Amino acid sequence: MAFDVAVATARYFHDFKSGKDVSLYDALLKYRLNPYSSVGFEYTNGTDKDTLVYSQKYLIKLLYAQ
Repeated sequence: MAFDVAVATARYFHDFKSGKDVSLYDALLKYRLNPYSSVGFEYTNGTDKDTLVYSQKYLIKLLYAQ
């Protein structure tokens, strides 16, 4: 058993208008259930660079090919 896809990103920004340094982290794990479907787990933690709003999100997805 192995994960089909594992991706992680880290982003850092400086907002000159507010003078804040902000960061945003994402992680995605996708596991293939069969040739046509997979389940994915996505995690996001940090501050949105456009709105400067902090959020922490967990998302589980059922993905399938048509």
